[in-house]
Amino acid sequence: MIWRLIRDHFVAFDAPESKRGAELFNLTGRARAQRWDCMIAATAIETNAQLATLNSADFRAFVPADLALVDLNMGGRS
Repeated sequence: MIWRLIRDHFVAFDAPESKRGAELFNLTGRARAQRWDCMIAATAIETNAQLATLNSADFRAFVPADLALVDLNMGGRS
C-alpha cells in the first residue's frame, strides 16, 4: 500500500529545497541534530506537500514557516 502511494512521487533535493533548508536551519537555532529535519521540512514546503509523521514534535518548529504537518499520532490532525 505505501509503495503504491509514493511510487512516481520522488522529489529531488535541489537548489530551492537547499535554500529553504538553510533558512529553516537558521530559523531553528542552527541545531546540528535538526539538519535532516530541516531538509525534510524544506522539501515538503517547497513541493506544497503535507508532511505526515509519527514524530511531529521534531517538525512543529517548521509550521510557522508554512510546513503542513500531519500528526499521525493524533489521527491525522496537526
